[in-house]
Amino acid sequence: MKKIIALTIAVLLIASGAMADEMLALYGLKGYAYTYSPLIVQGAYIQTGGIYSLFSSIDNQEGYTWAVPLSLTYGNGKWWEASIATHWEYWENTDFDVNESGMGDVFAGGKLRLIGSSESAPLDLSLMPYILIPVNHDKSVGDLYPFNTITENDMSYGINLLLGKRWERFYLSANIGINYVDTDVTYSKDSSLFLGLALEYQISESWDSYIEFVNIENKNCSSCS
Repeated sequence: MKKIIALTIAVLLIASGAMADEMLALYGLKGYAYTYSPLIVQGAYIQTGGIYSLFSSIDNQEGYTWAVPLSLTYGNGKWWEASIATHWEYWENTDFDVNESGMGDVFAGGKLRLIGSSESAPLDLSLMPYILIPVNHDKSVGDLYPFNTITENDMSYGINLLLGKRWERFYLSANIGINYVDTDVTYSKDSSLFLGLALEYQISESWDSYIEFVNIENKNCSSCS
């Protein structure tokens, strides 16, 4: 069992066969962190964690969200892995004193590693297709995008191109993704493109630090800023 803290995210890992350089900090948040690593895990991992997030909407409504993700990941350590995840979520709008709770979307996805199975490879490159099976968007409990105004249980899916490069304890990764929502809601865009850039520094075998930049604020809302 390893405890890894990635900035404000504390993830408790229940793992088997972990290697020190696998950078597992965000695997327990599968589907909800933005910039995925192209690395492939070896073995099976059941993980959970916690997220606390403040939000402010375009009409100055404010509140907060608590979420507890749970994921199962299995990979062969070289070429492929598969994951399934969900989360429990509680949010409160403090301006209107309203709140909801419930289980979020079910995330199912995988990775196919194209480059990087050997240490001599210049970079790591993987493809990551995924699908989000909707559960509770009528409660605004869904995929943890706090400004997503869609209240319909619409299917969402996409594919990510993941790139990574290691320099000793540093690992730089990038994510170029296309997301599509199968919806008839007029104020929602069907598709969105997002970019992510993340830098990890492994402090020790049990401690990892992580920072990322993403261009996403409203994933598919065409009328939001």
